Amino acid sequence: MAYTLISCVGTGMFFNKGTNQYQYRETTYQFPDGTKYKTRIFLEALTESKYREIDKIILVGTKTSNWGELVFEKDYEEEGVFDLYGRLYEGDKNKTGIAGADKGLLECYLTKHFAVPVKLCISEALIDDCTAQELFTLYSSLKSDISAKSDILFDITHSFRSIPLLVYQALQFTFGGTDSRRQVELVYGEFVNEKQISYVRNLSKYWEFAQIADALSVFTAKLDGSRLAQFVETVWHQGAKALVRLTEIVQTNFALQVIEVIRQINNAITEYPTDAPTWLGSVRDALSEICKLLDVTSVSKTLYKYSCYLYAHQLNVQAVITLQVAVEACIVEKYGNIQDNLGDYDWWQSNGKNYLHKLRNNAWQKLGIPLTNLERFRNQVAHGGGKNRNGSYPQAANIPNIYESGKRGIERLFAELAQA
Repeated sequence: MAYTLISCVGTGMFFNKGTNQYQYRETTYQFPDGTKYKTRIFLEALTESKYREIDKIILVGTKTSNWGELVFEKDYEEEGVFDLYGRLYEGDKNKTGIAGADKGLLECYLTKHFAVPVKLCISEALIDDCTAQELFTLYSSLKSDISAKSDILFDITHSFRSIPLLVYQALQFTFGGTDSRRQVELVYGEFVNEKQISYVRNLSKYWEFAQIADALSVFTAKLDGSRLAQFVETVWHQGAKALVRLTEIVQTNFALQVIEVIRQINNAITEYPTDAPTWLGSVRDALSEICKLLDVTSVSKTLYKYSCYLYAHQLNVQAVITLQVAVEACIVEKYGNIQDNLGDYDWWQSNGKNYLHKLRNNAWQKLGIPLTNLERFRNQVAHGGGKNRNGSYPQAANIPNIYESGKRGIERLFAELAQA
């Protein structure tokens, strides 16, 4: 895809006594492919060098940015161009900034000069906590000026120091994680005063790192590793597959498959790449925590710990249902065959629930009340929040008490069956 170029405009790097204004210094920019272009304005080097195919340009600055720098001397003879430059020059010299009418004229001039649409995004000169909301709103609104079919090239070379940071934040807000197909590149023309060559640096990895950090945060918070797996896939194939598989069982609540997934994670960890990037270690560590849920002596206890893990991640629906599954697994382990009867609805209806009911009735205070409440609440959850026997809808606020009570009930069930 072609790129929308977002470039920042500041006030210039040095004071030119001849023109009595601040200007950017002329230098020769060298691109990664060896292409060189001599200019004072890195924006011009980007467009003339064909570094990327650009189909639109958005220029971000304040009212008092040096907009006159963008009127190129070679165009002065064109009608109205030199007059425009004069007004911009006076606004810069007098620190009054660009006038509203000249904003439109400059957009038209630059559109003609670069042969692609150009939009100016201009804020007031004051950048502090008082204008933070205004600037964030302004920069976030740039989304409407960027085609859904366009990638983004963000040039942070010429600007006030705070503007690239604020624009970058807005881009993260509007595009971060919303469309993995859109390429976002960061580029910087590094001015080297001591050398004849200034090098063009591609800083796009920083955008990728930010995306990885966000995806890892989503995974560690809600166990959704679908986005994270896209990044992991390029460096750790087995780890990415394990992330996708874990995400699937969390989202579908196929808790009975968690042991299989834990084994898959363990196998992936044995194939962890020796030359892995640093950030991948955080992914491995998060997956390793899940492996600790496995109790090799008991499926029901593994499910119990998995339920607690889901609850700790505020996945309350999955946690409640999984806790009830752990109760049923506990009965199967004691009175049935774990390979044949676990997850078998017919066996549970004809055998398993009778064993559970008998145990509950024999110890009503310790087992009956908490496990009955858990089962009833699980049924309400499974039926979309249906009414209970009293005609009342379940309340989310009651989940902590019901869940903690259910935990105590199954812990007592473990103890009772261990002594039986």
